Amino acid sequence: MALSVLQLAPTSSDHVLYCSDQKKAILCGTQAEMFDWKHKMEEAQQQIENRLYLDRLREDRKELLINCGHSKESATDFLKQQMPYLFNS
Repeated sequence: MALSVLQLAPTSSDHVLYCSDQKKAILCGTQAEMFDWKHKMEEAQQQIENRLYLDRLREDRKELLINCGHSKESATDFLKQQMPYLFNS
């Protein structure tokens, strides 16, 4: 999601939060409000992407251990012991 805070007009104090993915303004308000919303939305998106990355990494590591002879349960136990950050929410 690519967000930008844009001023509506050179003499206006109103600003919009523009989403370049949707190609439209999604919120309108003061400059401070728009930067606050932009920060919140980008942070939420980053948290989602981090969670998805850790989920994929956990599955990749589990698959690697299973391919090396571990059972599903022992691979999961090993990862929980050696890489607990893969299981934190």
